[in-house]
Amino acid sequence: KSAALKQFNTLLFKHLAYTFNRGARALAYGITGGPSHASKQSDAFTKPYYVIINRMSADFALTADMALGLLAGDLKRKEMLSGRLADIHSYLFIATSILK
Repeated sequence: KSAALKQFNTLLFKHLAYTFNRGARALAYGITGGPSHASKQSDAFTKPYYVIINRMSADFALTADMALGLLAGDLKRKEMLSGRLADIHSYLFIATSILK
């Protein structure tokens, strides 16, 4: 095998492992309701919100990765979908900013 093919295979399997990790995390957080640990800066009032944001972030990461993987270049033409993904990302950012 050529060096370029070996490098491609290495990067492909790293990406697949990362995607599988995100899927497993989203599934685990969906079953358990979120991570048991929250931000180190959270207190008793904000901890439940950090847990929800972490769960939603894991779900969003999986959804965005799957949309990109399935649609690839067509994602640009699916403006409603890419707009909704951008909206969700901004809502998560705003929620995190409010808690900070």
